[in-house]
Amino acid sequence: MKKMNIHIGLCLIVCLLPNLVLGENAKEEFFRIERSKKNNVDLRISSVGGFGLNKGTVGHIDLSYIESVDNGDALVLDLGGGVSVRAGVTFFLGMGFSLGYNWDNSDYISAYYPEIGMVAQLTKTFGVIATGRRYSNLYHSADDENIVMLGLLFSSYQ
Repeated sequence: MKKMNIHIGLCLIVCLLPNLVLGENAKEEFFRIERSKKNNVDLRISSVGGFGLNKGTVGHIDLSYIESVDNGDALVLDLGGGVSVRAGVTFFLGMGFSLGYNWDNSDYISAYYPEIGMVAQLTKTFGVIATGRRYSNLYHSADDENIVMLGLLFSSYQ
C-alpha cells in the first residue's frame, strides 16, 4: 500500500508540476497561514506556505503540522495545484499530495486529496481563504478524512 501511495503521489506531482511552478509568471503570490477545525476524530492541521494564482490556475506548497489524538503528530510537505475561476472572489478546484513523517509512531506517512476552495482578496495585500479537503489514506487509514481549512493570505504589493 505504501508503494502505491508513493507512485500515486509521484504521478500527481508530475501532473501538477506546471501549476506548482508559478515562478515569475504568477500574477498573484501569497504567503498563506491556515488551520483546520477539529473534526470528529480529533484531527487538526496547521500549515504555512505559498499560494499562487495565474491565468485560471492555482498552485501551493505548504509545510503542515498534523495533530492526531489516535495516530500521533506529524510534519508533512503539501504540494498541490488546480484550476480557478474568478467571479468577484476566486473559486478553485484542485488535487494535492502530502508526504511526511510521524515521529510518535516513527513512520512515514503520505496522502492525496481533492481540494475545493475560495479566495477573497480584501485589500491588495491581505485576503482570506477557505478550503475543503478529503484526505485519502492519511495515517494508512481505509477511511477518508474530511478537513475544512480557514486561513489568511498576505502579499507584498508591487
